Amino acid sequence: MARAKSTIWLLAGGVLMVFYSGKWSVPLAVWLALVCLLHFARRARSILALLGVWLALFVAVSVANYGVLQLPDAAFLGIMAGVTATVALPFVADRLLAPRVPGFWSTLVFPATWVALEFASSRLNPYGTWGALAYTQYGNLSLMQLVSVTGIWGIAFLVAWFAAVVNWAWERRFEWGAIRRGVLLYAAVLGVVMLAGGARLAISRTSPTVRIAGISRPREVTAPAAADRILAPDLSASEREQVRDWFVRVQDAFFERSLREAHAGAKIVVWPENNLLVFKEDEDAFLERARGFAEEHAIFLLMGMATFDLGAPRPAHNHAVLVDPAGQIAFSYTKITAVPGWEASTIIRGKGPIPVADTSYGRIASLICYDLDFPQLVRQVGHSQADILLVAANDWQEIGPLHQHMAEFRAVEVQRLCQRRHWHWQVGLKSDLLFREGEGAWQPLKTWTVLPGERQYRQSVNLTAEHDFGPVNLIADWQTDKDAPRYTVMDQPANRRAWRRGRKRQWIENFFRDWKSHGFDLEDTDLDDYHRLDGLLLGMSLADVWLIHLGQWLTDTGQRTLLEAKHKHDYSLFRLGRDYLRRAQVMGWEVPIGFTVTHPRSHPTKHGLQEAC
Repeated sequence: MARAKSTIWLLAGGVLMVFYSGKWSVPLAVWLALVCLLHFARRARSILALLGVWLALFVAVSVANYGVLQLPDAAFLGIMAGVTATVALPFVADRLLAPRVPGFWSTLVFPATWVALEFASSRLNPYGTWGALAYTQYGNLSLMQLVSVTGIWGIAFLVAWFAAVVNWAWERRFEWGAIRRGVLLYAAVLGVVMLAGGARLAISRTSPTVRIAGISRPREVTAPAAADRILAPDLSASEREQVRDWFVRVQDAFFERSLREAHAGAKIVVWPENNLLVFKEDEDAFLERARGFAEEHAIFLLMGMATFDLGAPRPAHNHAVLVDPAGQIAFSYTKITAVPGWEASTIIRGKGPIPVADTSYGRIASLICYDLDFPQLVRQVGHSQADILLVAANDWQEIGPLHQHMAEFRAVEVQRLCQRRHWHWQVGLKSDLLFREGEGAWQPLKTWTVLPGERQYRQSVNLTAEHDFGPVNLIADWQTDKDAPRYTVMDQPANRRAWRRGRKRQWIENFFRDWKSHGFDLEDTDLDDYHRLDGLLLGMSLADVWLIHLGQWLTDTGQRTLLEAKHKHDYSLFRLGRDYLRRAQVMGWEVPIGFTVTHPRSHPTKHGLQEAC
């Protein structure tokens, strides 16, 4: 029975560790997972039983990261096995050493070992701080402020120490007289950290801002087949010219997009890593063009560039070049780190130091993508007293959010300034979000008294007690066919014009949704021939109107309940038509053909005005 109970804690810890990192990250899950796994480790009858901890970690972390790391299966599983073996070592150390340490001091073995191994791993392995415990606490802003004092290691220590303290108290059956001092000591330390972090956020001052634009890769510029052979030793002259023509088209697309952003008011424009491509012999001419562009439009232009010197031992130069509004090159930075694999064997490695340029917007520094995973590099940015850190990054879809979360631990104040972009916005809010007017009390939006059919505006309010963000403006709009008001925040004045703009935008979003991920999946066609795309869009337009017609027919004839619950009314007409058509093909139901759609205002339903699509 005791062994079965112990196994339950192992399984619970393994399940919770799925939310440690990777596709899913739940901050609280990590605190509980370490408690469960450490409890199993201390109750295990032999050291060999601790292999169960490693196996649970291996399965959980592999499930969470599968598809995130783009590696062959064998390489992926090998890396996961090595990573989780390192994570399992603190459990072994705690099992062997903690019983030899007297009293409450024994709780320090597990967190101290965890932090020591994480720190050593970050310096010795080629993946830097990837998978560090602190990154799981992304979003806990008060706790994240500890990074400015201890680095990410302070957060890791607190989380791991919590598991040791809970198990220390568990072994004493949670008898308050025996555990009071230890529990209060940990609670006091954690409380001071959280209060100090909250105070740091509360007293932080708003800094001057500058508009920064990030330019993404021009996906519409297709690569020739020869692009896959760019580093092949037998690349022919004709293939080289095909690749050069592609490079020029990519360059033109970047300049066109940068021109648009400059006209929109951007003062700093950033291009991603390795997306601007050029041959070594063409580099000087390209840089001359970039210098002229920056001078003409009075912007700072940071270009993530890949320069290819075919025939060289390391033919790729991955670097970021900053051009100032005077048309001068402020600095050229070569990426210091390299992702293991193709990049590590191909690119020229930089030696540092991290460059910094004095500008009218403050001191600007730059890193490239993978550099962010190595705190010893980013620490140079802090020591140089940089105000803005520009990062030329090139991440794939699955890993992008993770890398951004990791980056925010690098330098809290620097990243807060970089993320603050002065674009106009109009965003929907949840009803439980807190707001206040002036110095009034914080209250959730749902306490705002709005009646069905009524619309109200509020100017100059602040959002969330945690961030005290503002001033911004709010609209509360309760349409008669909805169950509750809709809340919208914006930086521009909240008035009827903003409300109308929001309604139009909402219709556009629904349209995009229907044609893309929730409907026709247009983005998956990868079409780049506009003649073929024209034909496809014509067919999609006809199908779109037909499906909306079907949705309206279902509403008129009272058949919506065939597809949605009686107490709901949240399917769009398009969604109703699409789902009905799929069901009708199986069930043999009637499928009307028609392309007429009644305007929603002239077509009432039992729920009020019919949903617009």
